[in-house]
Amino acid sequence: MSRLRKNTAIGCFLFIFSLSLSYAQERKMETDVVVVGFGVSAAVSAAEAGLKVIALEKQAIDGGSSNFAEGLFGVNTDQTRKNSVAITAEEAYRTAMEFNQSYRVNPALVKRYLEESAATIRWLEKQGVRTGMGVIIPVMKKLTNVKKEIDNAISAGSAKVMKASSLDDLAKNIAVDPKRLKASVTRYNQIMIWSR
Repeated sequence: MSRLRKNTAIGCFLFIFSLSLSYAQERKMETDVVVVGFGVSAAVSAAEAGLKVIALEKQAIDGGSSNFAEGLFGVNTDQTRKNSVAITAEEAYRTAMEFNQSYRVNPALVKRYLEESAATIRWLEKQGVRTGMGVIIPVMKKLTNVKKEIDNAISAGSAKVMKASSLDDLAKNIAVDPKRLKASVTRYNQIMIWSR
């Protein structure tokens, strides 16, 4: 790291640190609920229930780990029904458990997440969050019967087949910025296509 970059990084850190000290003033407040880590959903839910809420966040901006969220997953949502995507919470649960077999996940929490996903998405939409239907195609995913998968998607009206010999061709066909498509494949090893 060059000396200038190092000094700039140190300067930025000290500036941000000094800002955080100015916010750390002692205050006395009364409330029904304190949300630590500014969980936006928790704060809104408590406020909807008529409770007075104070949300605490140590960062200068809100969002925390949700700033890195890439999207939602829902089972039996309005979007999936409209696009004839038929998967039950139980099927999604089995797939998730199979996929996460070598990881430590809480099976009961995964099951509840999937069972309540449609209601959660409806709630988010009620809060003003715009949602849409997306398709994620892992580049290295092995499809056992590609023709069957494509035929099923086309007959359900939720897919369109396009021939493309390169990512540039694909980007033109689906009206997506080629740089964005390439970045998605490079960074995530998958192609993400969204429609609203």
